[in-house]
Amino acid sequence: MQVTANMLTDGMLDSLRRTRPWVIFLAILGFILTAFMIIGGIWMFAAFSLIGAMPAQQPLPRFFGPVLGFGIGAAEIVAAVFMYLLPCIILFRYGSAIGRMAPGNIQLAVEDALARQKSFWKYLGILMIVLLVVYVLLIAGMIVSFGILAVHGVHAVPATTA
Repeated sequence: MQVTANMLTDGMLDSLRRTRPWVIFLAILGFILTAFMIIGGIWMFAAFSLIGAMPAQQPLPRFFGPVLGFGIGAAEIVAAVFMYLLPCIILFRYGSAIGRMAPGNIQLAVEDALARQKSFWKYLGILMIVLLVVYVLLIAGMIVSFGILAVHGVHAVPATTA
């Protein structure tokens, strides 16, 4: 069914226009939080690299701190990009498309806005599926790791008293 400008009521258009400030607000807030996450990831790189300069703590090798810091920092930056930045870009484009609704191009602007909204929800749906799979794999990996440790009788090293 082809939608014409006559089928779009003033109430529909008003509802779309009224969501725009909230959409833009959430997108900008997401951009700010993304920046904080990226700064946090960079901080992880720096902080854990300092651990490598400290004397080795038994039973951990000296390189453990920098490797751990790199892993956590990289994971935080990747998460910031895929979980926050990309959805916020899509959300901001959706809000911008709503703002382009003018009497001469309402139909095209609404079509563009709804297509961008569809992209936002599709991206979040795919992201949630990926996260669920990652969580299941992490849980399975932890169960297997703990099982291997239990079978081989690995125990925590008791703390020595001075």
